Order: sequence, then structure tokens, then C-alpha cells
Amino acid sequence: MLLRWHIILGLLAAFTYAADHNLFKTCARVGVCNRLRKTPPNELFKIDNLEPTSKGDYINSWKLSRGKDKFRLTIQLLEKGKVRFQLKEENKKRYELKDVLDADQPKRINQSTNDTG
Repeated sequence: MLLRWHIILGLLAAFTYAADHNLFKTCARVGVCNRLRKTPPNELFKIDNLEPTSKGDYINSWKLSRGKDKFRLTIQLLEKGKVRFQLKEENKKRYELKDVLDADQPKRINQSTNDTG
């Protein structure tokens, strides 16, 4: 019985150390993540233009930049008061998971230039 537990623990330890941890990306290995973590809190991103660069019935998008880091901020209104924010790097194609909120239908965004505050 004791020998069986030693074998199980030995196999578990072997499988744990057998994984190649160099294949897993960490923030230290991704340039933009590393730069953003080192950014002081008071150094903000700049919106290039307050007018959205692309407008749709359900979606608005803006370009953000700070130094060489350029992003696109997209805001989409969905049903039941849900909002989807996406922040993507400009000019970089990354693998994207299917959005969790895809089952929800978008709502029309009111594009009002009148600030009734």
C-alpha cells in the first residue's frame, strides 16, 4: 500500500516537472504587457481624436496612444444593460477567443452631440 502511494506521488511529480514552462507566455515575455506594467499610474493614454474613428449602430471605436504603444478602444452596448469593452493593439493580429457575450444582441447607441448633462 505504501509503495503504491510512492509510485503515484513520483508519477505526479514527474508530470509536474515534465511540462515545458518556456512554452507558457508570461507578462515578462510579452513586450506590451511588460511596458504597461512599468508605466506609472499618472502617465495616461491619449485619445487621438474625441470623435470616434468608426461608428456603427451598436459600436463606437477610438484610437489611443502613448509613445509607441497604440491601441483601439471599442465600446459596444448589448442587451440587458451589458457593455463590451475591447482594447486591442493596433497593427498586431492575435488569436481571439469567441466572445462570451455573443449570444446577446447589441442595442443602438444614441449618437447625440447635445450634452444635456
